[in-house]
Amino acid sequence: MPGILRAQSTSKPVRMGLLSDMGGPYRDVGGPGNRVGVELAVADFGGSVLDRPIEVLQGDIQNKPDVSSALARGWIDSQGVDTIIACGETTSGCVRASVVDGATYRYRMGVVEECCFDRTQASHWINLFDMHQKYADVIKKAEAIQYFDTIAASRMEKLAPLAAI
Repeated sequence: MPGILRAQSTSKPVRMGLLSDMGGPYRDVGGPGNRVGVELAVADFGGSVLDRPIEVLQGDIQNKPDVSSALARGWIDSQGVDTIIACGETTSGCVRASVVDGATYRYRMGVVEECCFDRTQASHWINLFDMHQKYADVIKKAEAIQYFDTIAASRMEKLAPLAAI
C-alpha cells in the first residue's frame, strides 16, 4: 500500500496557472511572452518539484478582470489550489480586481510587488498599499521564492517516511 501511495503522490504534476492577456491591448506586453518566460523559469528550475513534473496552465484574461477571476476560480475549484500569487498588469486594474474578487471568496491572496506594473508609479504603489491593508499579502519577489521553497521542504519532510519504505 505505501508503494502505491508513493507512486500516486509523485505521478501527479504540479500545476502552475498563468493568467495573461493573449488577445487584448496588453498582448504585446505579456501575452505569449509570459508563457515563454514561465516555461524558461520552469526549465531553469529543473522542470520538476519533488520528482513531479511542472505543468503550466495558461488562460487568456482578455484584459477583463471578470474573465481573469472566473478562470482562477475554475482552476481553484478543479485543481485544489488554496493560494493565489498575483502578478501582471495593471496593478490598479486586473491585478487589483482579481485580488479583491479572490478575497471575497476567502482565498489566500498574495501579490508580488516587483512582478506588477501600472501606467504610473503613484497608481502602482497606492494600489499595492491598499491591497496589502485589506485583501492580500503584498510581498517581495525574494519572499515569494522563500514561500515556495518552504512548501517544497515541508512536502519533502512528509514524503521522507514513504521513501524509506
